[in-house]
Amino acid sequence: MRTREGYMRRGVARIRLSKGMLAFWLILMLAVGIGAGIGIDHAVRGASGTDSTAEADKCKAQVSDLLAENTSLNAQIAALNSAKQEADSAYEALQAEYERVSSELAALKRNYSLLDSQKRALAQDYQSLEQTYTTLQQACADPSVEKIVEMTNLIASLQNEKAWLEAQKAALEKQITPSPDHALPRSQVFYNDEFKSVQWKGRDYELQLEIERIGRLYNSEHVYLPGLFDCNDMAIDLWNMLRAKGIVSVIVVGNKEKPNASFQEAVHAWLYVFNGNGEVIYLEPTTGEVIYGKMPDGTTNPKAVPYWSGFIYRDPSDLRKDLKNWW
Repeated sequence: MRTREGYMRRGVARIRLSKGMLAFWLILMLAVGIGAGIGIDHAVRGASGTDSTAEADKCKAQVSDLLAENTSLNAQIAALNSAKQEADSAYEALQAEYERVSSELAALKRNYSLLDSQKRALAQDYQSLEQTYTTLQQACADPSVEKIVEMTNLIASLQNEKAWLEAQKAALEKQITPSPDHALPRSQVFYNDEFKSVQWKGRDYELQLEIERIGRLYNSEHVYLPGLFDCNDMAIDLWNMLRAKGIVSVIVVGNKEKPNASFQEAVHAWLYVFNGNGEVIYLEPTTGEVIYGKMPDGTTNPKAVPYWSGFIYRDPSDLRKDLKNWW
């Protein structure tokens, strides 16, 4: 007799078998599911890879088309640039031709204007000749033509006489009008051997003392009288006294208040006295003062500056010829 415990053991055994089968089926189903998932994944991946390849091929085709279009555009641009260069060259040639033609046209216009002016001048000359011819015809027809010829000759004679009188007047004015005709140029005077006190060469100090002595002596014995016995007369006297001592000098006329004054503006006379080397010492005839060009320190003596410019005369006779009766 089967006991209750026996039934219970067999039931447990059956239950255990049922659980083993269940586990088997679960494992089988899991394997099938995993396999299906893997298959689906492979299928999906395969489909996705195909689409990407197609898209890449499409992009490559578009890039290739764009490169081809770019090459075509570059070729067109090069052709346009070449055409532009040819057009620029043609334009420059046309511009040069235009300038040449314009220049020729301007020259033609100038020539035309000149020819037109000459034509008008010739027309005026022709009219003048016609008038002269008509006048001559009338004069020839007039019984007084001989009188006209006589008067014409008389007028010509009077004109010649007038010209001669004007020449004589100019000569007379030249004789009485002061002018520096005999004045020496400065370049002919300074450092010229003719104007060096060679007898005093190497004796500058003694020469200075002698010039000062002559100046003091002359001033003590002569009186300056404007209009009667003035600067030019005194300068001539001093020139002679210096010459007697072998001292070379020239007479200068000018205007101490106006450097480089004209001859007509000259109002005073003085002396340039030359040492043995041709260097100048200034001598004021109205006071007998001796003026040196340099100060002891080598600077320019301001008192000498007013005596720098003037008209220079070698001797009194040349001065008188130019002054005439002016002073």
